[in-house]
Amino acid sequence: MDMRLTWLLLIPWLAGALAQEPPEDIKALEQELKALQEQFLRQQQALEALKASPKENAEGQREALKRAIQELKEMLKAQQEELDKLRQSLAIHKRPPSATYPLKGKAVPYTLWVDPQRWGLIDTARVNPLAEYALAHRPSGGNIYAMVIAEAIEVPKDKLKSLVLEQFRQQLPDAHIQGEAKRLVDGAELLCLRIEGTLKQLGDVSLTLPATYFGCYYAGQPGTIQIVTYATNPKLFVQYQKDIGDLMDGFEITPER
Repeated sequence: MDMRLTWLLLIPWLAGALAQEPPEDIKALEQELKALQEQFLRQQQALEALKASPKENAEGQREALKRAIQELKEMLKAQQEELDKLRQSLAIHKRPPSATYPLKGKAVPYTLWVDPQRWGLIDTARVNPLAEYALAHRPSGGNIYAMVIAEAIEVPKDKLKSLVLEQFRQQLPDAHIQGEAKRLVDGAELLCLRIEGTLKQLGDVSLTLPATYFGCYYAGQPGTIQIVTYATNPKLFVQYQKDIGDLMDGFEITPER
């Protein structure tokens, strides 16, 4: 028999029984009956909830599984990106066949082989007076610049990144590293950094100009060497990514004679 029907049959019987109680106890018994009725309603609500719970639980499990699958996909994507970076860092890059023009180091014995069809020498004063060499990228109409700065100072490799960032912040107070990778070029390990910031001052002119730099840095024997590129439009880094990579791959440490 249905539980609800059982209780409904009991209620009239209880009411009749209560009518025979002494008057002084009627109020207390009415309260007890009310409490029993409330308990019955709670039991009914619990039963209805129990009947509905399998469906609700299944829906909750379904959503939980969807979230878990999405989180797993994101985790696998992040791991794949890290794996790609690791493969890139472990790959040994070689000088491209088109890089036939050598730029010989002055302060430090190195050679940067460049493709003369892609890069042309310009006055270092246009880019950085401290640079040994300055280059303009021909296919971009000279809108990508490169410079080589070399110092006969050995910087610890674990300090190189922080020193580079500190150097940039002298001109770009908000400079930050947007991308980082290691690059093995002809046996030399280079730290490659993409640095972004806002240029506030250009000579005597105050301005607000977004700036993006990509450079590869060598630290060790016989010194510290920076190969840094700058584009007037950051999108050019994407468009001419291969040319910039080939420029970095032309680097080699020249044995001292």
